[in-house]
Amino acid sequence: MQLSRQLGFSLLELLISLTLGFVISTAAISLFINTANSDFHQLKTMRLNQELRGIMLLMVREIRRAGYLDPAGLSLLMSSGEWNRFIYDVNNNKLLFSLEKIDTSPIYNCILFTSDQNANGALDEDEYFGYQRRYDTRSKNYTVKIGAKTATSCNSGNWESISDENTVNITELSFIPYSQRLGQQQHLIHCNIEIHLSGYLVSDPTVNLKLNQSLSLRNPIYDPSGHAAICQ
Repeated sequence: MQLSRQLGFSLLELLISLTLGFVISTAAISLFINTANSDFHQLKTMRLNQELRGIMLLMVREIRRAGYLDPAGLSLLMSSGEWNRFIYDVNNNKLLFSLEKIDTSPIYNCILFTSDQNANGALDEDEYFGYQRRYDTRSKNYTVKIGAKTATSCNSGNWESISDENTVNITELSFIPYSQRLGQQQHLIHCNIEIHLSGYLVSDPTVNLKLNQSLSLRNPIYDPSGHAAICQ
């Protein structure tokens, strides 16, 4: 009697198939995990980038207006030989780009300035502004704060956070002013400032970003003396 032959995989073939399947599955899972981690890291980077760039755009837009007077007001100053009241106050205190070092910082991390927001030509109580890097005792992180109108110094007035201290830790905010004198008698000053801003995500410190931005004021500053230390 002829015995029927059994069809199927041998034990060796089965082991080889299982091993190949395991290797392919492991590679596929690893690729999926790496792709997911890369996408997640990219999302976190985009979040940090959006946060810091939003802060930078706000600071650049506002600081450009420091010491601003309309062309008619600037012409009047030049003809009268008077100081721009948005540069010095009645007590001869410099207002334009007043810089301070706070929280034992070795760099200037607070800027104060004034701007004629209502275009009335007068320095009003609500036309003092500023930005600073300040330690938040609740979250144990650093935040960017904006001076709300009455910020006459880095330690007085109303200061409000414009960065989320629970999301981003601000590692640097510094202001570096520089100037160039214009005209034959050097009475006009072209003011510029460099802003350095950096931080990282509180949830993932490996996600960090550093931004640098240079800006120029909207109009030259008139210095009747021709040698005052403005914007430096």
